[in-house]
Amino acid sequence: MAEEKILAAGEGQRLDIAGGHTEIKLTGDDTGGHYSLVEHTVAPRFPGPPPHMHRIYSQVFSIIEGTVTFRLGERTVHVSAGSVVHVPVGMAHTFSNPGDEPARMLEIDAPGGFEGYFEELAAAFPAGTVVDRAIVAEIQSRYDTQPA
Repeated sequence: MAEEKILAAGEGQRLDIAGGHTEIKLTGDDTGGHYSLVEHTVAPRFPGPPPHMHRIYSQVFSIIEGTVTFRLGERTVHVSAGSVVHVPVGMAHTFSNPGDEPARMLEIDAPGGFEGYFEELAAAFPAGTVVDRAIVAEIQSRYDTQPA
């Protein structure tokens, strides 16, 4: 059975990924496998991951600061602080921050376990590293992430 966990602002496993920051707040292990929770600081002009979909994971993004652009299927939306985006299983999607200011968002992935994806990205692309899409695709393949 999972135990309670309380984290203050700034607490969690901090990962630096190609100029952005991700904090793993809750892992699948913390929640008995039900979900994981991460907080992203999305760097200005971040182009986003390649459009992709998940066969297992459902995702929820809650925008805390700034504006994030989401592509959901054929639809593109710009969402700002206070907005919530649900990406159901099987929907092609991506997100980006085309603006000049960082954005922050919470991401909930259900079931848990997807946090390993961010750990692998951080190991492959520390700050100052150019992102290699072939390596990203290889990592994605291990985390239920297929090209759209």
